[in-house]
Amino acid sequence: MFGWFKEWRKKKAQRKVYDAFCREHRFSLEEGHLVIGGKDVSEFGPLLRLYSKGKFDSFDNFPGLAKAAPSINGAMTKDLLQPKTRSEENLGVSRATATGNLRDLQMILKVIEAYVAMAKETGLPLTPT
Repeated sequence: MFGWFKEWRKKKAQRKVYDAFCREHRFSLEEGHLVIGGKDVSEFGPLLRLYSKGKFDSFDNFPGLAKAAPSINGAMTKDLLQPKTRSEENLGVSRATATGNLRDLQMILKVIEAYVAMAKETGLPLTPT
């Protein structure tokens, strides 16, 4: 008889958790663009493709990205120890830009991992887009 009320309360609780997550990580969907940490993640597709060895070139599979994040992060960390990173060589950017972009992508992947964990706990969609 009051099943709707339970569902409404559950959704309200999900919204509260989701809103807190969005504020904490500056996470939003703006005009069809996913923004994490103030960065439009679509701009990181080429970098993601490079460091995921072609497995990913977009951010439309959060569970897959969360699972692959440790390996992608490891590849980026290892590359930062080299005299010249792959993104410098392949994308023609400066060392400072390459380092900044790699750090931003690492942050994006950490937030995606956190989102997937939060979504599993709350019953939200695993990929928000």
